[in-house]
Amino acid sequence: MTFRINRLHISGPSKATAVVEFSDAAALVFGPSETGKSYIYHCIAYCLGGDTPPDEIPESKGYDSVHLEVRGGRDAEAIIDESERQATLDLDEIDSAVDPSVFTIVRALAGGAEAIYRGPIERAGAMPKLKLDCNELIKRLVGVGGSQVFRKAGVKANITSSPLRHWSLLAQTAIGAKDNILGDSNSRTERSAVLALIMTGVDDTAIEAGLSTDQRKAAGGGAEATRQMIRNLQADLPDGVPQREIEEALARVDATLEALSKQQKSRSQAVEHIRLELAHSARELRACETELAQSAGLVSRFKLLGSKYQSDLDRLVALDESNAVYTLLEDVPCPLCGTTLPSDATIALNSSENLLLQRRAISAEADKIYRQQVGLADSLEFEESRRADLARKQTLLSARLEELSRQEDRMIDAGVGEFGHSATDLAEHKTLLFTQLRAFKEIARLTTEAVRLDSISTGKNARIERHLTQDGNQISKRVLDLLIAWGLEITSVTFDASAFDIRVDGRKRTSFGHGVRALLLTAFYVALLEHAESLHRPHPGFVVIDSPLKNYADKEPLDSKVPLSTVRARFYEWLSSWNGPGQLIVLENERPPARAGAGLRPIQFTKIEGIGRRGLFP
Repeated sequence: MTFRINRLHISGPSKATAVVEFSDAAALVFGPSETGKSYIYHCIAYCLGGDTPPDEIPESKGYDSVHLEVRGGRDAEAIIDESERQATLDLDEIDSAVDPSVFTIVRALAGGAEAIYRGPIERAGAMPKLKLDCNELIKRLVGVGGSQVFRKAGVKANITSSPLRHWSLLAQTAIGAKDNILGDSNSRTERSAVLALIMTGVDDTAIEAGLSTDQRKAAGGGAEATRQMIRNLQADLPDGVPQREIEEALARVDATLEALSKQQKSRSQAVEHIRLELAHSARELRACETELAQSAGLVSRFKLLGSKYQSDLDRLVALDESNAVYTLLEDVPCPLCGTTLPSDATIALNSSENLLLQRRAISAEADKIYRQQVGLADSLEFEESRRADLARKQTLLSARLEELSRQEDRMIDAGVGEFGHSATDLAEHKTLLFTQLRAFKEIARLTTEAVRLDSISTGKNARIERHLTQDGNQISKRVLDLLIAWGLEITSVTFDASAFDIRVDGRKRTSFGHGVRALLLTAFYVALLEHAESLHRPHPGFVVIDSPLKNYADKEPLDSKVPLSTVRARFYEWLSSWNGPGQLIVLENERPPARAGAGLRPIQFTKIEGIGRRGLFP
């Protein structure tokens, strides 16, 4: 789960390429200030995903790109050639001359995203560009693509390459700074989680996340909003009236409404009974009036018929009398024509036999009419009696109907003023009381919720427990060995798991002067690298340290009694014999002793034109 840095190239149009190769486990680049040593550090950091390009120096003018060649080591995750030319790339025909574990990272010095190619620097332009960035490449090379760590309080996510860079790159400005070993506060949570992963090999997947800072802030805002809601509800309640009084008033209104409901139900039933009687009486009255009208019609028709019978009888009498008179009349000629009735007609009309027959016929017809008059008189008498009965019944029914209507009106009028308030007023009052009671209950609920949210916003997550003692002790022992090897007069080193830092001779690391702090931090970074490499723990596999001895050369007078010459000789003697595990790149101002320098095969920048290598740039 490591990789190592092979070469660094810096190029530009019409410019000779600046080349630095790191072939040994321990690489040393030394020389005076302003020869490009720190520029090397910043180029490495930039190619490995840093946000800031190296600051321009006079010698870098005209250079526009930087290439960093790295080689994957043990346990690196597989990296498939998902290139931008995927459609034309035959994955089964990979160039056998290309080492699949070698990658070249290219970045423009003006800024922008990186381009990653499989293969050495010389093949970078000819090979397809891979579809991944430095963040993903480093995670896969280190073998932590699926690892979970805390990025900040309560927020757990996939690891990024930034904290991995932190534990493998030690800048000149940070090495002697009096800062926490984890750096700025915004990155400490993730860096401490990754340090624990490097030390123990265990990520934070199994650790309960708890609540994030954003969630706690949201809870605090929610508590204040809840208290404002409580204040709004309280403003709508009557002053000085407790909840119990509202409950009792609501109970009284409910009792009154229930009594009113029962009374109205009873009265409604009585009114309904009266209305049924009204409907029945009205139906009877309508039927009576119909029969009375029919009876009156019959009486009128009967009387008309009686008049007809009498008229018919009167005509018969007149006919009989006219026959008697006719026999006494003389035969007189017609005044117009002067003729008289024929004699046979006169004889027939004056015949006694014919007269007798006529009288009998008239008598028979008169007798018939008489009998009809008698029958009609009986029917008329019956119908007039019936009409009189119906008229009396109509009067009685009308009176009953009026009485029932008056009873209905009295029942309705009696129910209106029985209670002090109408049902509508009582219902509105009940609604008001119920709303107030509900406000009291809502205030109680919101008060509980505000307390809960306050406890969240002001509380703290349970401390994350990571088992670092054993690994911390091993790393501390190695730090002590290194410091002694470098000539410092140190007797004890312990690992403070709460601060993720070391204590030296019972003191905080940051309590020492910057010269000693630089060496203490250097020893910690080297010991962490060796620990991870020897136990196959996830680590980039290299450490780049900028100016560990220069800070000691500029140390305070009381920082350490050990002279620079001793520390320098001992440090370079140790570095010349260091052979891993891992890769160590040291950028330094201090010249190594001749004996140590020969063993190191260092790269020297002379800063003098024509003598050796003047600096990073040709």
